[in-house]
Amino acid sequence: MTIQDLKQKQDTGVVRLGSMKNFRQFIKFVVEDYKEKEIKVGGYQTTHHYMCPSAVKFLKKHMKMDHDIKDLEKIAELSDKVFKIEAEVEDSGKTSDDKISSAKKLTDEVYDIVEKIGHKKSEAKYMDLHIDAIREPKKAGSLK
Repeated sequence: MTIQDLKQKQDTGVVRLGSMKNFRQFIKFVVEDYKEKEIKVGGYQTTHHYMCPSAVKFLKKHMKMDHDIKDLEKIAELSDKVFKIEAEVEDSGKTSDDKISSAKKLTDEVYDIVEKIGHKKSEAKYMDLHIDAIREPKKAGSLK
C-alpha cells in the first residue's frame, strides 16, 4: 500500500493496514497531511490552521510581500487562538458567551493588524465564518 493508495482511500474513511509496514506508511501519511495544513510564520508555528485553509493561503501570500514578519506572526497567533476555540466547540458540541466574546475580540485584533499592514479587513473575511461556527456548534469544523 502506497501513500497514494492511502490518499485515495481517505475519502472512504476505510483503510485496512494489515501490516506494520502499512501502519508506518499510514502514520507518515497522517503526519504529512497535517504538515500541509499548518504553517510556520516567522518564529511562530501554527497548531490549529487545519481548521482554515483560507488562513494558510492568506499568510503564505502575505509572507511573499514586504510586510513586517512580526505583524504576520501576530495574525497567525491570533487566528490560531480563534481556530482552537472552534476546535473545542466542535469537540464538545457546545459553545458559550465567553468563547464567542473571546473569538470576536481576537478576530477584531486580526482585522486591526490586516489594516495596519495596508490591506482591507475583507481580505481576512474568512474569520467571520469561524465566529459563526463558534456561535453555532453544528457549523464548527465545517471549513476545514
